[in-house]
Amino acid sequence: MPKRKKIDGSSSWVTIYFDGGAEPNPGPASGAAILDIPNGESVTVTVDLGIATNNVAEYSGCVAGLKKAGSIDFAMLPTMLNHEISGLSGF
Repeated sequence: MPKRKKIDGSSSWVTIYFDGGAEPNPGPASGAAILDIPNGESVTVTVDLGIATNNVAEYSGCVAGLKKAGSIDFAMLPTMLNHEISGLSGF
């Protein structure tokens, strides 16, 4: 298991903002996530998908952010998306 990075700060919340898209749909697609870390850092992760749908791109942005967050020691992990996509409404 990879070693987790300990974060410094008064809060141990890491917030993930993610999005993805394809143009046309389906078409060339990518997903991305930004992690806001309590010490003031922001970490960006991206994934190029080739040909995929908008929903696959959205999910891929979320998964990329969650994978990156797995390397950070945190207590809470809110996630933010720009609209509701099927299966992610509980986030």
